Amino acid sequence: GIVASRLVERYYRPTVMIALDDGAGKGSARSVHGFHLYAALCRTTNCLDSFGGHAAAAGLSLQADRVDNFRLDFERVAAEGLCAEDLIPRLEHDGEVELSELEMMAVAQLAELAPFGIGNPQPSFLCRNLEPSSPQIVGEKHLRFKVSSQGAQLACIAFGMADRFEQLQGQVDLLFRPEIN
Repeated sequence: GIVASRLVERYYRPTVMIALDDGAGKGSARSVHGFHLYAALCRTTNCLDSFGGHAAAAGLSLQADRVDNFRLDFERVAAEGLCAEDLIPRLEHDGEVELSELEMMAVAQLAELAPFGIGNPQPSFLCRNLEPSSPQIVGEKHLRFKVSSQGAQLACIAFGMADRFEQLQGQVDLLFRPEIN
């Protein structure tokens, strides 16, 4: 499941990972927005021994000699159900905010909406026209910096985004999930 999720993050395609052992396969699947994974697996049942899940994630089992047929069926179902626009990752947010609105009390109140997950995603927001400063790469993969706007300033960390160091020039727009550290 974790590997399938990472591949979806990287390539933004519905993904099925199958581990084979003694002629049998067990797999985990993850999907993208707009592609109902469970419904897709229902259309490949002639290849599967069993499966279960929902729109975004599933598990399955099949015989090793059916993997190639399953792959072809699954790819056909995906091609029929997805268009080019579906394969572009979407960056959605819960609203646009000003940096000055991100006070400690407001962020603490957002945390009370937890636990977060598929049915209750963590709120994310958009701030526009921010001035970045003091960018640093930390831990080789992460980017730490500050942003300011109209006298308000906030410390930020972008996990796994050290490769975007050069983008922190001039004004920037940020899509983020506020948390208290």
